[in-house]
Amino acid sequence: MTKKHNGDLQILGYLEVLKHVNVGDNVTINGNSFIKLPVGDNSERPLTPIAGMFRFNSDDSLLEYYDGVNWFSINANNITGDAPITITFD
Repeated sequence: MTKKHNGDLQILGYLEVLKHVNVGDNVTINGNSFIKLPVGDNSERPLTPIAGMFRFNSDDSLLEYYDGVNWFSINANNITGDAPITITFD
């Protein structure tokens, strides 16, 4: 069920998007469940990655992101890659 009011689109229930969704502003996710990221091995990385992409690398079992030049892995103990990175948690 969908309802549009005040310029907003509200979806009550499940929405499946099979391609891309571009959002021109902030995205807020309410709830306490999870966000499902794309999963794939090294060979399944996007052919033309864009800075800011996140995915779960199934070869390394680590979250990774693309900085515009390289893919970097993130885990709870360290960050791998060539560039200095700062992560701040509020």
